[in-house]
Amino acid sequence: MKADTATSRNLLTEAIFETFEKMFFLFLEPIDREPEGCDLESVVQFKGFVEGRLEVSLSRNLAVAMVSNMLSCSTGDVTDAKIEDCAKEAANVICGSFLQRLDRRGDFNLSTPSFRRVAGVNRNVSEGEGMIRICFDSDYGGMDVRAVLSENRPPSGRGPEEV
Repeated sequence: MKADTATSRNLLTEAIFETFEKMFFLFLEPIDREPEGCDLESVVQFKGFVEGRLEVSLSRNLAVAMVSNMLSCSTGDVTDAKIEDCAKEAANVICGSFLQRLDRRGDFNLSTPSFRRVAGVNRNVSEGEGMIRICFDSDYGGMDVRAVLSENRPPSGRGPEEV
């Protein structure tokens, strides 16, 4: 099964909205510009009928709100370790939800999410073949989500049972 870019973009948007509304009790607004203040990034790689990675860049203020809402704690109780765990879990849940929507019967292997602090969104990245990029704003700051997808085919002459 191969989904076109527009379909994949819609499925990714649905996965993001659902994750943020149900897990973090936050509402995002899609924007057509660079998000402000994205200084944290989580990445999950995946492999199945498609392979690639999901990158989530977000502002520290948004991450603090996510942790506070998810754990029902005050913003003063939010630590760097909780922010890192929350950012990685957000990328993991968004990725899993997106892939499930992309192929309900699909079998995917996801990597352990990685996390790093960044100087900001890579402004040289634009949506193109194999990449979906969606930017958001919220009451707490911005977020940039990028999915890089490529079809995963078995080597020529070999069936799936031999891969």
